Amino acid sequence: MVGCAPDDSLNSQVGGETTSIYIYSKSPAPVDRYELEEDLQDFLGDDGMVSGGGAGDTGWNIDLEVDSASAEDVIQRLIPFLKEKQVGSDTHLDVFPPDWKEGDEKRRVNVFDVGGE
Repeated sequence: MVGCAPDDSLNSQVGGETTSIYIYSKSPAPVDRYELEEDLQDFLGDDGMVSGGGAGDTGWNIDLEVDSASAEDVIQRLIPFLKEKQVGSDTHLDVFPPDWKEGDEKRRVNVFDVGGE
């Protein structure tokens, strides 16, 4: 799994500036990754889209592009959604705002607290 810079070409599909949210985990996916991608697309509705994903020996990832105006709301709703899907306790989100450039720090949001609630 290799992170990459957000894709500006999705701006027109989402509607305006987009924030990229990459979901990563080294734990086995709780369900088929493609099924989780479909569930995430339904979850996002008009707020965004699933833009990619992958899996390998080091874990799995699913990439989302969301409308920047609703990104914080999506993140707050996404955490309980992923917990309900029983993702691994190491699952985290890497968040890239629309003005992110290579070399800038990314924001990391852990789905579970350190205690793994």
